Amino acid sequence: MSSTLAKIAEIEAEMARTQKNKATAHHLGLLKARLAKLRRELITPKGGGGGGPGEGAKPLHHPGIPLFFSFLFSFFSFLFFSFFFFKILFIHERH
Repeated sequence: MSSTLAKIAEIEAEMARTQKNKATAHHLGLLKARLAKLRRELITPKGGGGGGPGEGAKPLHHPGIPLFFSFLFSFFSFLFFSFFFFKILFIHERH
């Protein structure tokens, strides 16, 4: 933590001695971003274990399987409803 505080103090000192104009605006922006990152690390330090979010979750199946079954469902529902639609259409045509 002390190294983080030292880095923050160093960046703030560099920002204080840097002139503010168009030529140094990009450099000052980079320093501000580094400063924000270091302050964020002070607030929420990295834990030793656990890894990242979702590291322990295992996929249950191939992601293409639900897509395949949704396609089948839509295809057969289309056939089912179109059959009744045309059946009704042809029954009304005969009379």
